[in-house]
Amino acid sequence: VFLVCPSLVSIGLPVNLVLLGLSRGLAEFEAPLRPMADVAVAPGGVENDSNFLKLAAYKTEADEFKSLVDEHLYGYSQKKLVVDALKELSKKVEEAELKQSYAKNLGKKKGLEEHETVLCNLYSTHDLKEKVQVLNTQLQAMIDQGQITHEEKLYVLDNLRTRCEAAKTAGKEKLQEKLQGNITSVSKAGGYILDVKNLKELSTFHRQLDAIAVIEKKPVKGHTPSDKELLAKKTEILASVWSLEERSRMWFEPAAVFKQRLQKALEALAIAEADQRRREEEEAFEKQRREEEEAIERRRLEALAKEEAKHKQMLAKLEAKRAEEAQKPQKPVVQVAKPKEKKKAKRVDPNAFFVHHRSTLADAEAEEAAAEGEADGWREPDADEEEEEAPQPTPAAPSKPAASAASSAPAAAPSSSGYPTGQAAPAAPTSP
Repeated sequence: VFLVCPSLVSIGLPVNLVLLGLSRGLAEFEAPLRPMADVAVAPGGVENDSNFLKLAAYKTEADEFKSLVDEHLYGYSQKKLVVDALKELSKKVEEAELKQSYAKNLGKKKGLEEHETVLCNLYSTHDLKEKVQVLNTQLQAMIDQGQITHEEKLYVLDNLRTRCEAAKTAGKEKLQEKLQGNITSVSKAGGYILDVKNLKELSTFHRQLDAIAVIEKKPVKGHTPSDKELLAKKTEILASVWSLEERSRMWFEPAAVFKQRLQKALEALAIAEADQRRREEEEAFEKQRREEEEAIERRRLEALAKEEAKHKQMLAKLEAKRAEEAQKPQKPVVQVAKPKEKKKAKRVDPNAFFVHHRSTLADAEAEEAAAEGEADGWREPDADEEEEEAPQPTPAAPSKPAASAASSAPAAAPSSSGYPTGQAAPAAPTSP
C-alpha cells in the first residue's frame, strides 16, 4: 500500500479503506471488459461465497431463505445466478448422498471422501430443490411483469433462446412454448429500474463530495471556515460512502454494475427532488392564495355581520323608544277648526229671472246708450269692484214712473262713465 498509494496513506486514510478502494477500482476496470454473462459470475464461481453458502445451507429454513432473497437478491441476474449455482450444488449433494446410501446398504468399509461428507452434513438435496423452486417462481414472475433492466435484457434473451433451442432439440414442445412466451415478454421489457437502498443518505454524501471537489479547486487562501470544516470531514465522508455502498449493493453484484446503477438512481433522485420542490412551491403558492382569498372573504363577512348587528341594534333602540313613548300618558288632541272661507256676494240682476220678449222704444234707446258707452270705454263695474272702490251711495230719489224716466234719460248729461257722478247705473225697466 505504501508503494502503490503513498499519497493516500500520507493524508491520513486508513489502510483498510485504501485497500477497499484499490479492490473496487480494479473491479470497475475489469468489469466493462467482460460480457454480461461473465459479469454475473464471480471469479471461481459463487459456491465459495459465504452468502451463497448461507443460502444453500440446510440450517437456513424456507422463511429465512425468502427473507434473505427479498433483502439482498432483488435483481433478475442475481437470482438467476443463485439458481444455477444451487442446481450445480444439488447435483453434487445428490451424488454424495447416493454414494453414502450405497456404502451403508452394501456395507463397504471404505466411506465417503472428506468433501463428500461435508456436502452430506451441510446440505440436503430435497432442501436445495425447494429453494430452486422458490427462485424459479420469482424469476418467472419478474419476466411476466417486465422487471428486466436495460442492462439485463440482452443477457436474458440470449439465455432464453439457448434454452429454447435445447428444448426444441429434446422435443419438449411445452417447455419450448413456455420459453417462447418468455422471450416475447422480455423483448417488450427493458425499462425497469432497480431500487438502490440507502439512496437518500448516499445522495447527501455524494453532494458533500461534489462540494469538496469544488472547494479543492479553489486557492487555499480563498477557503472560508465552512470550507475548511467540510474539507476536514472528507475522510469520514468517504468511509461512510464506502460503507453504505457495500450495504446497498446486492449480493453477487459486481461493483461496476452497482456503480452504474447508483449513478442512474442518483440522477433520477435529483430530478424527482427538483420536481418535488417545484410541486411544493406551487402548492405553497396556491395555499397562500387560498388563505388570502379566505381572509378577504372572512373580513367581508365580518364587516357584513357588524353592519347587520349595528342595524339590529338601531332597530332595537327604535323599538325601545317607541315602547317608552307608548307607555307615557297621551295628551288630548285638540281639533283645530279650519277657518271658514269668506263667501263672496255676487249681485244678481233680478231682471235675469224674467224673460221679456217684447222690446219697447225705451229699451231700444237704453241699449243704444249702453252701446255708445262701451264704445267710449265705459263698462258696467262688477259687484266686487263696486264694494271695494265705489263710495257709499246716497239715498236715491223716489223713482219716477217708467215712462217719465225713459223720456228724461236722453236729456240728462252723462259723465265720462255714462252715468251721473256718484250714482249707480239705473236698473233696467221691469216688465208689467
